[in-house]
Amino acid sequence: MLAPPSTPAAPEAPTMGQRLIRSPHRWPVLIIVGAVLAGNALYLLHIFNPDPLNLISGIGEVTKAGVFNGAVATDPNNGITAQTLGHLVALDWFHGHVPWWNPFEGLGAPLASEMQAAAFFPPTLLLYLADGQVYSHALVELVAGLSTYFLLVRLRLGRPAAVAGAIAFALNGTYAWFSHAPTNPVCFLPLLLLGCEMAVDAVQSRRPLGWCTIAIALAASLYAGFPETAYIDGLLAAVWVVARAITLRGDWWRLLLKVAQGGVAGALLAAPIIVAFADYVPVADVGPHNGMFGSASVPHAALAQAITPYVYGPINAFSSNDKSGVLTMVWGSTGGYLTAAFVVLALIGLYGRRHRILRIGLVLWVALAMGRTYGLAPVQHLVNALPVMNDVAFFRYANPSWELAVIVLAAFGFDDIVRGLLPRWWIAGASLGGLVLVVMAHIGAGNLLDHIRSTPASNDWAMGSLLWGLGIIAAVGLAALVGRGRARIAVLLALVAADALGAFVIPQFSAPKAAHIDASSVRFLQRHLGNYRYYSFGPLGPDYGSYFGLSSLDVDDLPVPKVWGTFVTTKLDTNTVPTVFNGYFRRDPTGVSAEQEFFAHITTFEDAGVKYLVTFAQTTLPPLPSGRHLPLVFADPSLDVFQLPHPEPIFSVRGGGCRLQPHGVAAVTVDCPTSRALIRRELTMPGWQATVNGTDVPVRSYDKVYEQVKVPAGRSTITFTFAPPHLDLAVVALAAGVLAIGVLPIGLRRRARRSAL
Repeated sequence: MLAPPSTPAAPEAPTMGQRLIRSPHRWPVLIIVGAVLAGNALYLLHIFNPDPLNLISGIGEVTKAGVFNGAVATDPNNGITAQTLGHLVALDWFHGHVPWWNPFEGLGAPLASEMQAAAFFPPTLLLYLADGQVYSHALVELVAGLSTYFLLVRLRLGRPAAVAGAIAFALNGTYAWFSHAPTNPVCFLPLLLLGCEMAVDAVQSRRPLGWCTIAIALAASLYAGFPETAYIDGLLAAVWVVARAITLRGDWWRLLLKVAQGGVAGALLAAPIIVAFADYVPVADVGPHNGMFGSASVPHAALAQAITPYVYGPINAFSSNDKSGVLTMVWGSTGGYLTAAFVVLALIGLYGRRHRILRIGLVLWVALAMGRTYGLAPVQHLVNALPVMNDVAFFRYANPSWELAVIVLAAFGFDDIVRGLLPRWWIAGASLGGLVLVVMAHIGAGNLLDHIRSTPASNDWAMGSLLWGLGIIAAVGLAALVGRGRARIAVLLALVAADALGAFVIPQFSAPKAAHIDASSVRFLQRHLGNYRYYSFGPLGPDYGSYFGLSSLDVDDLPVPKVWGTFVTTKLDTNTVPTVFNGYFRRDPTGVSAEQEFFAHITTFEDAGVKYLVTFAQTTLPPLPSGRHLPLVFADPSLDVFQLPHPEPIFSVRGGGCRLQPHGVAAVTVDCPTSRALIRRELTMPGWQATVNGTDVPVRSYDKVYEQVKVPAGRSTITFTFAPPHLDLAVVALAAGVLAIGVLPIGLRRRARRSAL
């Protein structure tokens, strides 16, 4: 009897590694990763050192300057807020604490709710490391590049065009010039648009879901820590969705429904940070974000930088040459740039018929965003009609959105060239238009260039920018017209990458090659400060107390609590603003100095727990009213530390007679003969809770600024905790969001499979 034939074994499913090796995206992804690494190589290889500790903290010394004059970033908040608060956030998480409160800034202030700390943004954890900012920036650039690549592939563009667009956005102008909180949400903009495209595909194929990526991208944008950028990015997404809905005709409502579902799910996922921020804003001083930005715009002289980024040289390299102050305003308000290669490719991309409505929508967004950025009055009024837009610094934080819009148009142009879909006359005309734009930009910069031409170097930068822009555009146009096949693709991709990479790395050459941190003053304060605070006239700069775990009365942050603002301007310094209480900023430069205000209100400073005054080295201070001078207790080449005579500790008891044993700044053990009021010199705010021996007790205000609780006779341990007042509601919403994107999709897929059977 013959044995039955054996059944052939089913082929083994490929492993994840095998799938990656066989994927058509493996080389594009590797190229994008390589471009990001190349863009950050000067920092990753420690050829230059951009650490703000060296440049901003007041305790750093540059021992070997960079190649170029100028700054590594347009905004010192890369150190003042991003590095200091981010490092504190990382320390809190690694010590098992949710970073709701910062006890080291002013009289204490909300940390996560302040948003710029990016307390729930995973890359912030990298700021625990010495080079953490470099690593975190490279990571978000990589996310931006890969998201852009898969967005362009989803639009059915070829891989070369998608790679070009990905490199351009991974190394975009905002990332090159900014390195603080506004850059965090940028990487999620292409991911949000990818989610919109996935929703379009789901509508066309009649599939359920299709909105989960929208939810994830939206939540990530909000957790990233800068709501203005996230809001503006959302406006571009709205334009994108409208353009795509038009092409769906009768199914437009299905797309809008899916986008709305994604938006709701994303808001639920981001509920903890949304609720924390919403709880904080009503009791916060938001500075100029109170309607003052409605008329703000970038000076017209900055238009030249949109296509020739370094026409005025490296960041702030020649600002001191301009006595008019315009160049300082330009660098202080601009938020990024375009590169010449992508400008000409975007002009070429205006012709194509594929995704015609989307291309028109992108052009409209670029026109609106740039018109509002550079102060075109009709556009300004139109954009300001949007909700809370008068409170948003649109002119500075919209750049990534119009950069990406131009990059997508340029990727269309790149792909149309490769596919041979364009007439030669259009390519030639667009190239000529790009050349004209570069020349016009140079002419437009002429007036400001006249102000800074006191050094030959400024002329060199202006002429070099002109020649580079003209050369790149001519090369792109020539390659598009006469190139063929793979050679044309390679040349175009090389030109795009060289243009993006060259512009991206220029600020890095302004970073020091070597620097030294003198931390002796920090070590002194860490040993002797205890449960007191210090106040600085400049060195050991604002918020670096948060970095080193030292309680500093100085603040340079936004927003800040209103209670703090009232306290500062009425009891500490009448000639400052609460958001920049840093020991030297003057609201009226001709008014009383910070030093005069300090000595006029020294008893209030002492009552706020200030034990030490930090000044620049060899500072001569006036005597106290008693005729005595503050004793100098520490000095090094950078700074002096003086001790105040009668500082109050963070914890004290009204009436005295008690023994106190502090356990940090949030707990204390007291032993009192009778019931007393415990004073805690930490800022009173909604959200504070206290327990006495494990029993909840009310936290009341003392002197309208501090906290107090009633403690019984005998030995008691009092613990203070802070959390947003409506956190419970946020946790419930978060759980609902997790169910929406985690459990609901599984159920819908199972139902779809049963229906198919």
